[in-house]
Order: sequence, then structure tokens, then C-alpha cells
Amino acid sequence: KTKNTHTTDPSEITDLECIFSGVQLLGGFDNFVRLQSLRLMNTGLVRISRLEPLGATLTHLTLSAQLIDTIPPLPLPNIRELYLHDNRILKIEGLSQCVRLEKLWLCSNRIRKIGGLESQGSLRELWLQGNLISSIESGVLKHNPNLEILAMGKNNIANLKDVSRLVSNLPLLH
Repeated sequence: KTKNTHTTDPSEITDLECIFSGVQLLGGFDNFVRLQSLRLMNTGLVRISRLEPLGATLTHLTLSAQLIDTIPPLPLPNIRELYLHDNRILKIEGLSQCVRLEKLWLCSNRIRKIGGLESQGSLRELWLQGNLISSIESGVLKHNPNLEILAMGKNNIANLKDVSRLVSNLPLLH
């Protein structure tokens, strides 16, 4: 599905969505010079790769309900919204080039530890519910002063002091 349904010219497409389509490997984006939003949901994707051609334009990426277990270095300096929920991701990593990231959804993965967000000073929303997080290290989100929403439900956090430490270091948190 494309928002620009009047064209089949990849250079004119700004929004691309694939659902249940069997896309297991990414690529072929060289001619999508205006693509701003890419959404793939439940397609069987096993790996994030070959997004370099989209680095200048992509602001929204959804790769949800996939088979992804790692986040490789993402060459997406203009990405603002990244939705990687319902995958098999084990660790928050690969985001150092995503310096404009504002929304990050990593719900329902296999993440055990919060980290890898030092370059995301613009981050406003972090959704981590439904993971395997059992503790929160002191100062782990100190590079994210603009964080307004932190969703941590359905984790195994044993000590409420971990949560209270976070709240005191994040003044904008709701």
C-alpha cells in the first residue's frame, strides 16, 4: 500500500506499507528518494539491513511483529519514530546514528537491560513494556532529559527504588 496511489514511480512514493506479504529481506530502496515512512508488519522479516538509501528522508520506520533479534547500526540520522515492537530483540543497540529519535517502541521483545540510548537526547517516548527487565541501573537514562513517557509495565522489576530513581532524574516524565 502506498499513500501516493496515483503513481508507481518509486521516486514519488513517500509512504510504503506492507502487511502479511512475506517480505523476509529488506532492500531495493535506491530509487525511493522521497520515502518518509516505511511500515512492515508481520511479514516474516528476520533482519534489518540495507536501509542506507533511506537515511536522508526516512522519519518513520515500523518493523513490528517480525522475527528480528538484533538491531544493527541504523544509518538513519533523520528518523524520529522507530517501532520495533513484537519482535525477538535481546538488546537495545545500533541507535547511535539515530540522533533525532523521539519515539522508540520496543514492547514485547526479550530485552533484559535498558541501555544503548546515549545518543538519543531528543527521545520523548520510550515504550519497553512486556520485556524481561528486572532492574534499572542508576543513571541509565541520564542522556535522555526530554523523556516524557516511559512505559515499563509487564516487566520483572523487583525493586521500586529503581523506578523512583528514574523519576527523580527525568523532570519531564509524566
